[in-house]
Amino acid sequence: MKRTLLIFLMIICCSFVVGAQSVKTAVWKTFAPENEEFWVDIPIALNASAFQNDNSNDDFNRRYLNSLDGTYFYIFSDNPQRPAQFKYVNEIIRVYKQTGKAEKIGKFETVKYAFVDDENFQHIILTVKSENRFYVFQTLSPSKENAAADRFFRSLKLFEKGSRENFFEMQNEKGITVTIPNTIGESVPENERTSYNYDIGAPDDKHAKVPKPVSVPKNQKSSKTKDLPTAELNISKRPEAKFTDFAIFYEMRGTITLSITFLADGTIGKITPVSKLPFGLTQQAIAAARKIEFSPAKLEGIAYTVIKTVEYSFIKK
Repeated sequence: MKRTLLIFLMIICCSFVVGAQSVKTAVWKTFAPENEEFWVDIPIALNASAFQNDNSNDDFNRRYLNSLDGTYFYIFSDNPQRPAQFKYVNEIIRVYKQTGKAEKIGKFETVKYAFVDDENFQHIILTVKSENRFYVFQTLSPSKENAAADRFFRSLKLFEKGSRENFFEMQNEKGITVTIPNTIGESVPENERTSYNYDIGAPDDKHAKVPKPVSVPKNQKSSKTKDLPTAELNISKRPEAKFTDFAIFYEMRGTITLSITFLADGTIGKITPVSKLPFGLTQQAIAAARKIEFSPAKLEGIAYTVIKTVEYSFIKK
């Protein structure tokens, strides 16, 4: 009896340990860079840099960005007369035909947008305009319910030039530890996955029927089949996936995994993303996969269909 009770208690303890590992802890800190008019709570240090293009001045256009467990945080700070970075953000808003909610906070004019893109990434964008700066605060996450994004916007405070002393009164309240459910980036069970068959650049009827793997029954094999070739799938040409302008601007990095059907007739069949990236990169990976050239797998001289995963990595551009 005692032994049974001991085993039962050990199982309960293990359950608590597993449960604890499924939650990731983040220590939030206040981010209030000099020469800016905001402070905001962040769960990870934001990398600061000047935004450079032909029409911008490095002294006026700044950016702060980073990501944590699949959630991306962006802050763009522009010269209000020449908001060079906002034109990219505004194009995202235009592409998805969004109408924001306008609100005036003190002397700041703000507009907020919240929408899901074609790849099910959740965007929250807040534009802020004052006499001195034009800001964009933006989060991007793979799920609509996101504790990190919610806290980021909830904590945002705007202040006019010369009122930074108010910030120091808040510092005693910071250093708060919160827990964020670690659902981002975890593998999804096969029966819960959503299938995305973009089939870019290929007629729909081409993939209507996918041939099943062909094999020769044992009772039909002859001694001659032993001399026929047996070979694995051989990819002879694999074009690279290209960055999009949006991905370059947002400094998007990462790896996309595709499940690809290599048909027995030497053509590409269904393509299903196992992991995705936003800003058109998933479509770019699929488009590149459509151009893969390969020799089909063969079993005793007979070609057959194979499904394999292929990765496309997007590294620093």
